[in-house]
Amino acid sequence: MRDANKSKQQLIEELAAARQQIAQLEVARSELESEEHALRESEERHRLLVNGLPAAVWMSDREGKAVFMSPPVEQIYGYTPEEVLRGGSRIWFDRIHPEDRGEVVEAYHRLFDSGDEFDREYRIRHRNGEWIWVRDRAIARLHEHGESYAYGFFTDISDRRRV
Repeated sequence: MRDANKSKQQLIEELAAARQQIAQLEVARSELESEEHALRESEERHRLLVNGLPAAVWMSDREGKAVFMSPPVEQIYGYTPEEVLRGGSRIWFDRIHPEDRGEVVEAYHRLFDSGDEFDREYRIRHRNGEWIWVRDRAIARLHEHGESYAYGFFTDISDRRRV
């Protein structure tokens, strides 16, 4: 019905309903803004925690391709997070010492196949060409969008291994 054909009472009722809908939308918008603010604060806390650890936090797929790498990786391993992400599994598996590689790769795949713990110490070639010792632990397996990922961290233990 056109507005010209509506009674004054009908128009008043429609206006009241519209005002109520606007008020509900304002409340929803305010709640959404509060949730977004809380999410930004949570993300900032997470970023500060991950970047402040003396370890490289990582997430990678079954083939060993990193999908996340925290900034401390550069201090430990010599590569930026972006380089690690672009390097695929080569930048990890191919740089593990030949005497350690088979066992590390096998243990990593067992994490996905049977849920075995992944906690290994091994040598890996730093960007500067030196061999460093790392302790690498996967603390969880995550499933997102039908894909499985390992989530873990590694630390440089070279000084401890030299002693």
